[in-house]
Amino acid sequence: MATVESGEQLRQARKRRLFEEWMKGDHVLVHLDSRREGVSVPTHLQNNPTLTLKLSYLFQSKTTVSDEGINSFLKFGGSYFECILPWTSVWGLTNDSSQNQVWPEDLPKEVLAAVTPLAKAAAKEAVEAVTTEADSCKTESDAASLKRQPPVLKRIK
Repeated sequence: MATVESGEQLRQARKRRLFEEWMKGDHVLVHLDSRREGVSVPTHLQNNPTLTLKLSYLFQSKTTVSDEGINSFLKFGGSYFECILPWTSVWGLTNDSSQNQVWPEDLPKEVLAAVTPLAKAAAKEAVEAVTTEADSCKTESDAASLKRQPPVLKRIK
């Protein structure tokens, strides 16, 4: 009899696959909520909803991956500590090429509260900028072409 995986199980499996893929590179930054159940990190890092740990198979310590999460011996202040990071605590990953993956469903409430107003403000500014520029165009076709143009980055020396 086949079992149906829940949305959370699928999300945890995706986290594992992406982590394993990105660990083929130099390193992965794991963004997690250290307050979640099952997390084990040094005392000074506990109770942090935005803890980021750098993991690499190139480190001298051992890192293992399972369906439950990541176990890694990391060095803090000259001593190794076994960090246990359940997938349920991981809300984001960043690879060595600065590619990011965030799972919004797992973001801590504090992070969501901080991000949402910033995202709304940025979107509002972008809409206002396009509207202002479009209003200054002489014809409707000028305004339409302005809205279709991709943003341009300029190199400043």
